[in-house]
Amino acid sequence: MDTVKVKLLGIGSAEIRFEGFSVFIDAFNDYINPPLLASKDLILFTHGDVDHFNAQKVLDAAKENIIIGPPGIAYPLLANTNLNPEILKITYPINLNKPVEHEFGELKIKVYQTRHFIDWEPDHISFLFMYKGKRIYFTGDSHSFYYDDPDIYDLDALIYSLILKDVVEGRMSSQEGAKLHIPELKGIQDRLKPKCIIGNHLIECGWTVGVTDIKKELEYVGAQNIIIPENDSDEIQI
Repeated sequence: MDTVKVKLLGIGSAEIRFEGFSVFIDAFNDYINPPLLASKDLILFTHGDVDHFNAQKVLDAAKENIIIGPPGIAYPLLANTNLNPEILKITYPINLNKPVEHEFGELKIKVYQTRHFIDWEPDHISFLFMYKGKRIYFTGDSHSFYYDDPDIYDLDALIYSLILKDVVEGRMSSQEGAKLHIPELKGIQDRLKPKCIIGNHLIECGWTVGVTDIKKELEYVGAQNIIIPENDSDEIQI
């Protein structure tokens, strides 16, 4: 079975490297340097918040790369530009219980309507990648799952954003937030049984829990199969 490689690029973004191409998720935003694209690479967005999406960076980098995202990214990309609308796949499942699917060769992407973790309610989506027998789920800024879908159980990897409203809004310290994440992660492991959870939205992100704090708590409770990358050079083989 082919190896899939995951790198977290900072804030909530990631690169998932498949055989001969990459999928970049939320990687063109206000905070990090945009990645260099190859012609077969895909660009995905979970929602249009500035820490996940910057239209000008996409337009500067993309050629004919397929772009997938919710309705909130459409106008900034299409207004007063020469972007080919055929490469833009605006995707937002109307029914919470019916994900939308895209296929690109051997890669199948399931797109779920999911709720943002803070109640300003942007149009938000999450992604399940299925490739040569491997399944990787990317939550974005959501903690919700469509539990009736058997494809989200026994995942090869769950890329899960460790974000709490009280930490983001400054009412709770990083240390307190890290302690709260432990039962949250244990509950996910017990219910969904992923082979590993990769903690996201921590690198170069000053408004979520610190990497050191969450790693300390995980070590203290003896947690298994939870990976917390420390920087954007860490690569995880799935």
